[in-house]
Amino acid sequence: MYHGVFSGNDTRFNGRFMPIADFKTQLNYFKKNFEILPVKELFENKTNRSNKKQIAITFDDGYKNNFDYALPLLEELKIPASFYITGLNPHQIQAIWSDVVDIYSYFVKKFKFQNLIFEKEPNRKRLYCKEINQDINHYTGFLSQEDKIKLMEELEIAAGFKLSDKKDLSQFHLLMSDAEIKETALSKYVTIGSHGTFHSHMGFIPLEQALNELKYSKTYLENCIGKQIDEIAYPSGSYTKDLIEAAYQLGYHYQLAVDYQYEGDKANNKIMDRIGLYNDRTVVEQLHLVNQQLSKS
Repeated sequence: MYHGVFSGNDTRFNGRFMPIADFKTQLNYFKKNFEILPVKELFENKTNRSNKKQIAITFDDGYKNNFDYALPLLEELKIPASFYITGLNPHQIQAIWSDVVDIYSYFVKKFKFQNLIFEKEPNRKRLYCKEINQDINHYTGFLSQEDKIKLMEELEIAAGFKLSDKKDLSQFHLLMSDAEIKETALSKYVTIGSHGTFHSHMGFIPLEQALNELKYSKTYLENCIGKQIDEIAYPSGSYTKDLIEAAYQLGYHYQLAVDYQYEGDKANNKIMDRIGLYNDRTVVEQLHLVNQQLSKS
């Protein structure tokens, strides 16, 4: 599981993004040492053609940097991958709440919201609230969509600038346009899937609300690319057992978590967990993690 791929080596704003050079090194390693399959084939237990461990490569969130940097490398190396995209574009929202919060957290030293004080502390990238023992990103994840928008608006005021005015920060938050999503879907190496509508923690909202997000995202993406959407990666790996079954009935036959949430999920052929790769480890450490996890499977 990847998120963003960015140029340079500036890791101040997003611990989920991978420098281009590191990403290319990993792709070459995976191609040499594993059989890389599309997600659907991994679910369907296609016959192993090489006696190597089988893996699939996925990207969450639908960043423009996936289009700019990841897609060309996947096509150059002939490696399949799935891109999981939110339904934010029709709502004219150009960034996912978690990225907005991460970036503004770097620039704001103290912030008050809903009578809670979040402050910058040594050795923490994000604003942190001692009262609830949470950083601001974790706290925001469980707010309603309306409160998320309000928090982002107030963070913008506290920071004193709009993200849209800072072109040097765009690769850390900007999402693919509809035109870029359509072009990506034309690649024979990329499958487009859903990542919900608002990047909500779906395991913590009412089932009906979660299903509405999945329905909206599916319709939007199918209209955008003219292809069926049958893959879903749950934002932040959050889901429920009821959601797995209900999403399957909606047509999401290939569902991805981060870590399994419930006993017995590993035996459920409708959902699969993933290994997240982030820039808080060296390339060697990340590849060691992949090999370590796969050795248990």
